[in-house]
Amino acid sequence: MMRPQRVREGESRMEMQVAKWTAEGAVNGKIFLIILRRGAYVSCRRYVSISLRVRLIRKSRWHRGRSAFASIVHPSLT
Repeated sequence: MMRPQRVREGESRMEMQVAKWTAEGAVNGKIFLIILRRGAYVSCRRYVSISLRVRLIRKSRWHRGRSAFASIVHPSLT
């Protein structure tokens, strides 16, 4: 059975939007998880300052630009 053209176009737009959200979320999520894993590993070895940096990076929305990350890690880099 063939669907009406209007429904097929609507599904296509929605599928493209879901694909876009998935792609954006996958990139941001992977990077964030890698940093969290690294911070958890280092904090287990009693290096507290690294895990603190991870929390600060998350609050500053570091994925929008390098300058926010650089100012947290080392103020002289900005």
